[in-house]
Order: sequence, then structure tokens, then C-alpha cells
Amino acid sequence: FSIGIASGQVRCGNMGCDGMKKFTFVGSLASWVHIVERVARMQKADIAVDSVVHEEVQNASHTRPLLHLSFPKHSKNVLLVYEASGVREVKEEEWMYQMAEG
Repeated sequence: FSIGIASGQVRCGNMGCDGMKKFTFVGSLASWVHIVERVARMQKADIAVDSVVHEEVQNASHTRPLLHLSFPKHSKNVLLVYEASGVREVKEEEWMYQMAEG
């Protein structure tokens, strides 16, 4: 199976009527994380993350680009999906240099 991970704000809670309630997430991020998960599945990746999560994990995990979509009329709308795999090992003496970079 594949996992999609994205970061942002959603509304969550029990939705429905008295006879049938379901805990769910609502918002554009809920749709986006579904897309990230589908990209992971299509690319046969175990874990896919969006660009926001990638920024946070790129120094701790091995990552590679899976998908890059841009919309010509909306230059700010670029969708990036990355595969995250394995933990990046840091030698004991390198941790101070990484903290100075981060």
C-alpha cells in the first residue's frame, strides 16, 4: 500500500445525521492529500509527501521528486510531490554543521 502525507489546515469532526455519523476531514487539503496518495500508488512509492512536508523532512529522509505540475496561467500554482524513503544517517561529528545550516 501507499501513503500520502501533506501539511496544512483542514476542518475535521463527526459529520452526518443522527443515524449515520462519520469522522472526516473537509477542505482543499483533504483533496490534495488524496492526490498525493494516488501519485504514490501510481508511481509504486511507499510514501509520498507534498512540498511543504518535503521542506521539513529533506534533511532527515532520502527524497526524490515524483511529480511536478505547473499551471501556465497561474505561475504561483505549482504542485510538487516527492517520495520519502529511509532515514538519512548523520555522523556524530556532523550534527553541529547541520544545525548551523538549518
